[in-house]
Amino acid sequence: MKNKKLLSLVVSGLTLASVVGCGGGKGGDNVITIWVGAESVQFYSQKVEEYKDYYAQQKGETFPCTFSVKGVDTGTAADVWLQDSEAGADIFTIAHDNIAKLVEGNCPIMPITDQALLTQVNEMNPASFLDVIKGTYRDQTYSFAVPYISQALVLFYNKQYVTAEQAKTWEGLKEAAEAASTSVGKVVQAGSFLGTDGYNFSWPVLARKVSDNSTTVKIYEGGEQQNCYFQGDDTVSVMKWTQDFFKDENGAKFPSSAGWEVELQNTVSLSVIGGAWSYPAAKAALGSNLAITTLPKFTITEDSAYGDIAAGTQFQAGTFVDCKAFVMKRESKCAAYLQDVVKYLTTADMQEESFEQCQNLPAYKNAATEFEAMKGDTLEAQLASAQVAMSEFGIPQPFGYKAKFNTYYYSKGAPEKVKAAIENVDGSYSSLDTIKAECANIEHIWRNGKEIAAA
Repeated sequence: MKNKKLLSLVVSGLTLASVVGCGGGKGGDNVITIWVGAESVQFYSQKVEEYKDYYAQQKGETFPCTFSVKGVDTGTAADVWLQDSEAGADIFTIAHDNIAKLVEGNCPIMPITDQALLTQVNEMNPASFLDVIKGTYRDQTYSFAVPYISQALVLFYNKQYVTAEQAKTWEGLKEAAEAASTSVGKVVQAGSFLGTDGYNFSWPVLARKVSDNSTTVKIYEGGEQQNCYFQGDDTVSVMKWTQDFFKDENGAKFPSSAGWEVELQNTVSLSVIGGAWSYPAAKAALGSNLAITTLPKFTITEDSAYGDIAAGTQFQAGTFVDCKAFVMKRESKCAAYLQDVVKYLTTADMQEESFEQCQNLPAYKNAATEFEAMKGDTLEAQLASAQVAMSEFGIPQPFGYKAKFNTYYYSKGAPEKVKAAIENVDGSYSSLDTIKAECANIEHIWRNGKEIAAA
């Protein structure tokens, strides 16, 4: 599936209104500004120039605008854009969970109304992505974003000290750390993390029982604020196991001021949980010793067994499985052109080329079976296949329904309480019952944006 199919999609979908002039941002300078991740600027700069050629071939006239592709952090692009949407991009990339903050209020982004683009979106994407690109404006639900990159957390590890078999479990990684400690003459730890926030440290929160891939955890399930749950027997057991694992000198460690890259490079830790954006730094740190795989499994001990969860129960570390998507400025002077440009930039062929050149994991639902480049033995293929495999053990961040969901989950103290329980701060979480009580408190924060009131 290459350029022939791409051309047919473009030709069949050109339903552009006639516009005399256009301009992105202030000044009406006939420029469509597009924001993508810094790693993708060169690729998409080339592709929008090719789009102009396709447009001219089909319409017999010159495309009336030029393009400016800029690198902007996709995690913060929505907030940057909202600070000055008039000067902001006409097309920009967001993490899907930012949709609510863009739709609420006067909705400055454009709903997808072009039927050809809607068809492409609905046919290409998994149901989980179709659910999270929707928003409600004036009591009407629309699709507002077009997925073109997917991402999940994976394990980067040092294969000089860790075998592929050991990397499958936290216990195996700890065993490797013990051996490495003897080899290098200092304490080595099994793993570290990019951060302690609710995303980069989501693996115990989202862990699933291996036997049936189940979890009792609910986070705004169905888009409902009160549909949260974080005090099941499985959650308590996982939190206690994680606490014990961090207590072990060869277990896991929270980030330090040295930075995870330095710790990998200096054999302070043997692995790190991160995303595709971590790949360049992990490769720089470990070079030919870098390997990539799915997040580890782990087994509940007698000390961490709770309620219905027996010792010996195996869990899979979990992750959010998200999409990055293009959204469009509703008041753009080039509004009539934007949907077709986005359709062109998000075809399956384009996503595949983006992976080959930028290592952006395709978002379309059949990529794992249809795209040969994801099946190789390169590090890039390992990264892709590990992310695809983790999609079975995760959920999209469910914060795009309402802007306050993101705030309650990330910014009202819940991640700090997860960390405190795992570190057993002041010995306050030494028993399974005290861990359960704090899990209930975390759940209350998710629901209400505040802790349970003191008695």
